[in-house]
Amino acid sequence: MSIDDGVKAGADMDSANDAAVVIINATPGTQIVGNFKDGDDQTIALDGFQLSAAHSSENSIAGDASFANGEFTVPAWSAAVFVKPQGSARGTGLPVSKKQDPSTVEPFNVPVYLPGTLIGSWDFADANKFTFTGADYSYALSTEVTKDVVGDGAQSVEFKVSDKAWGDDGVNYGVCTAGAKLTAGTPLTLCPGTGTGNIALDVAKVGTYHFVFKAMNKDKPTLTLSIEEPAAACELLPDSSDTATLGTTKLALVGKFSGWNFDAQYQFSYKGNSVYQAKVTGPLDMTGDGGFKMRGEEWSTQFFANEQGNPITSMEFAKSYQLSGFANGSGDLAKAPLTLASGDYIFQVKFDSVPTSVTAPVGSMQVCQLP
Repeated sequence: MSIDDGVKAGADMDSANDAAVVIINATPGTQIVGNFKDGDDQTIALDGFQLSAAHSSENSIAGDASFANGEFTVPAWSAAVFVKPQGSARGTGLPVSKKQDPSTVEPFNVPVYLPGTLIGSWDFADANKFTFTGADYSYALSTEVTKDVVGDGAQSVEFKVSDKAWGDDGVNYGVCTAGAKLTAGTPLTLCPGTGTGNIALDVAKVGTYHFVFKAMNKDKPTLTLSIEEPAAACELLPDSSDTATLGTTKLALVGKFSGWNFDAQYQFSYKGNSVYQAKVTGPLDMTGDGGFKMRGEEWSTQFFANEQGNPITSMEFAKSYQLSGFANGSGDLAKAPLTLASGDYIFQVKFDSVPTSVTAPVGSMQVCQLP
């Protein structure tokens, strides 16, 4: 660790010293360090340093530490502070902006997954792969849990946090205590090693399950779950002035009922948090080859709802369907051979992220009927 009051650091922060270097040697052997670089990746010429007076006494743990010929020497199992007395001119120094926050560096140099019976299988796939958040030593993963998973009551699922190697030396975390379960809102401390048990979870709610794996302490990382339940049945949300997920692109419900044209009476409004809603009045004829879709004013933007890649054959209100993109001119259209009777309905789509591929799953869709 270094502190330098060079010109790039701003004001002269220490009137007694130009620089200070702290070296912690947590090894059983003497270590020599001498390769330092500045904020422009240029080698720093090390000269004029001396062991701090606090370490020069015979009682100091680092009394044998020394500096010579541009190198710091620190004995085993010790820490030493070196200072460079104030000189006539300030050096370049390391700007604060160049000092990287360690929490922004990925704790592991391999991809991290949540294999198990909740998301797909015990295999490793994009669906159960964590994404490093870029801060707080944390990884995040979200997945949609549908009625098909929950069934008529709480279902028990199991998983682990692992890399593809499943090894003791890699990323392989389970519960520290046999029988421990993950519950929403309470961080669960995990333990490393192939001998740890699977992480159990009782799945009782439909919604978006958000997992956060925090590895500030690799020996005792934590896994936290929060559940984002679907909006209340037929709750028309207020419009939001936030920047919409699709930017300025407009979205409308289209089908046989609209002549497959973009019609303002079936247009969605942005509600915030990546949610769009359209209030429409039936009857709506959704029979025929196409069923219905969501599209922009241009056909280059279009999405369809499906049941995990399969066409919808019957519509269940408040059920979460998968929302996918569609490349115009290829593939099959979603089918929903039904007619919505007279009444008012809300179609809601929620994007998991800004769509970057027109052929991949991008979120979820729900339909409900106003009383």
